[in-house]
Amino acid sequence: MKIVIIIFSLFIGSIPAWALSEKSANELLDHFFSIYQPIIKSTTGASLEIRRDWSINESNAEADRHGSEYSIILSGGLLKKGDLSLPGLAAVACHELGHIIGGAPQHNQYRYAWFGYEGQADYFASLKCLKILFANPYFSSLPKRQNREIKNLCSETYTDKKEIEICERAALAGQDMIHYFQDIEKQDEPLVQFDTPLKIIAGGTYSIYPSYQCRLDTFLAGALCSVPVGNALSDKNPLQGTCSQNSFPKGARPACWFIESEWLK
Repeated sequence: MKIVIIIFSLFIGSIPAWALSEKSANELLDHFFSIYQPIIKSTTGASLEIRRDWSINESNAEADRHGSEYSIILSGGLLKKGDLSLPGLAAVACHELGHIIGGAPQHNQYRYAWFGYEGQADYFASLKCLKILFANPYFSSLPKRQNREIKNLCSETYTDKKEIEICERAALAGQDMIHYFQDIEKQDEPLVQFDTPLKIIAGGTYSIYPSYQCRLDTFLAGALCSVPVGNALSDKNPLQGTCSQNSFPKGARPACWFIESEWLK
């Protein structure tokens, strides 16, 4: 009996502190809502709904908008498949919110004229959303991985200790999200890393998902961009409220999906 108890204790102890459960996911999303509902209400007059379809087994997340009603829809596979961390779930929610309020570039079809490009949703997530979240006591108390490379990069951009911490957390939350989706798709390639940025230049600005490495590079760029989070983004001009290749290349959207010259007047 003693041996069984020891083995059971070791098994329980092996569960990461940041692992998702329905309870912890709901708590995080409640805090997300409490932060962003007032922001959305005051800036757009719209309402925000976070729908939790935990009974659905697919690992899906969606954004929707009907007039002044904004919705983020999350399915149960996010809890049941793989090892999505709590910071990773925050990045998922921020990405979906980025489709709605993350600014240009956006699709131009009538029904989805409000819907931001996939790369822009990633950029918004670390440029604005995750920085706002990790300035909050609940989110700043979430377990944090250590990454010396990211700490050094953030320390080169920011001087304030809290801003460095937020920069690190935003980049690492994005990596948690990217690694989760890369892992559940069972790709043969190694998990993408910050020290292997993509050198490919896109033939034009992508509206669809870029590669996982390109997406990780985008999360890092948003985290490193020191434009104040309060600076408004634009639904028409994708250069407003962001870093550019001229102003701060490390914080600009990478050319693996965003061709800045297309948007210069």
